[in-house]
Amino acid sequence: MRARRRAFALWLTACHTWRPVQLAPTPGFQEKERVRVVRSNGSRIELASPSIVDDSLVGQGRRPDTRVAIPMTEVRRVETRQLSTMRTVLLVAGVAVAVYLAVGAYAASHMELDIPLSLDRVP
Repeated sequence: MRARRRAFALWLTACHTWRPVQLAPTPGFQEKERVRVVRSNGSRIELASPSIVDDSLVGQGRRPDTRVAIPMTEVRRVETRQLSTMRTVLLVAGVAVAVYLAVGAYAASHMELDIPLSLDRVP
């Protein structure tokens, strides 16, 4: 059951990608969405319900009761998660090919062939 959940989670994430957004003059994200912040030292952190307060980017950390404030001088980039059309198309095509091959293999393994055992020609 756990493996199914992980596979489903991977399947869902395969259709999305992180894309950079602008912060000035107005933030390119909505306060209700989730963002990923790339800091100047290269570390990354995800924030829920982000907003810009004074000179900091503020939001909730992984736990809902955790408030995180990052000074804008430490922010290299802010990204939002968006649907990736190409990844979605490739995923759907890959699943379709896998199903087609699995059905073909199943049908071939259950097919009865009427092949004569003798190599003599029938008159």
